Amino acid sequence: MNISDFVRSNAATSYLNRSVSTQSSNSVNLSGLDDAKKRIQSQQDSTTTELSSIGKLKSAISDTQSTAKILSGFSEKSSFTSVKTGADAFVKSFNSTIGLAKTTANVQTQTSSSQSAARAGKDMGASLDSKTTESLNKIGITVQGDGTLAIDEKKFAEAQKSDSANVNSTLSDFGKKVDKTAANELASSGSVGKSMSVLNQRSSDLNIQQNTLSAIQQSANAAFTGSSFLSNLGISTYRNFV
Repeated sequence: MNISDFVRSNAATSYLNRSVSTQSSNSVNLSGLDDAKKRIQSQQDSTTTELSSIGKLKSAISDTQSTAKILSGFSEKSSFTSVKTGADAFVKSFNSTIGLAKTTANVQTQTSSSQSAARAGKDMGASLDSKTTESLNKIGITVQGDGTLAIDEKKFAEAQKSDSANVNSTLSDFGKKVDKTAANELASSGSVGKSMSVLNQRSSDLNIQQNTLSAIQQSANAAFTGSSFLSNLGISTYRNFV
């Protein structure tokens, strides 16, 4: 019986009571349990780091989606100022998302969260297809080599003055596309949404395992001092824990 059996059955104490009779000794060898606790803590620390990284990316994508919704709401009647303000906010949030996706993906140790971040960055960037890129370029918004966007202030202003309806329409179409992409990423089946769910579940499971190991150790120290079974239990737990 390994630690997962204890977690599922909540029978750690009864298992010990059935399996061991009290023996006299001044110490108990629970090094295996200690090693298991250290291993679980290491995995919990790693999971916490991943959750932090993917959480920041989730927040960035959510912000980008919010600014994309503003773009998608532009019409022929939208004012010069509101359109420029909306475009600036969108470019800033979009660039932040692309940057965070790359940072999270390019960690030294590849993890599920880094792979999810890579997919999310690729998907967000895919919204800039050739047709969209060409349309944006005509109104002064260009795609940089690293996948981020830049606004040519002069060209954008000139485009607004000469054909504001086209500017507003171009931004609206792009906003709708990015909004849809972001929604897919954040959904439970999306790269980021699914990664968050998996990591949260892993963290919860590890926390249960930590608590269970502590309970086993406390019960063992209190009731079964010196049992050779405890030493075997600790070693078995360490070897069998996944």
